[in-house]
Amino acid sequence: MDKPNDSAIENLQPQMQEAVQRLHRWEQKRRWLLVTLLWLVLLPFCLLLLRYPISLLLDYFTWSGVRYGLAFNPIPAAGLILTCLLTVSSLISSWFYRTYGLTVSEVQRLEKRATRIQAKGKSHPLWPRVWGP
Repeated sequence: MDKPNDSAIENLQPQMQEAVQRLHRWEQKRRWLLVTLLWLVLLPFCLLLLRYPISLLLDYFTWSGVRYGLAFNPIPAAGLILTCLLTVSSLISSWFYRTYGLTVSEVQRLEKRATRIQAKGKSHPLWPRVWGP
């Protein structure tokens, strides 16, 4: 794994540097939009499917009750786990990028993507977000 390097993005031309930063911000916003949609759509549905095990747990809470409630309801359990894991991974990645900056490989990946968007021109759907005003 590459070590984070603040100078990785500073080695780019000013226009490309701004495009890479815009593209990274857009990717982060897209990730948080997905997490928000999961919390608003998937999580209530999963909790609705788990209403009977939850009602039992409210009366007699045990960790084995939690385990069996999730084990015998695999689809809602998968939804809960997916929502929690994506939330935690988004929080960790946001913290990492704010604390250490982008890694060299991440800057190279974003630079390649920004170059492809620039080569395609205004017909690319991300053109206004990356290269537009």
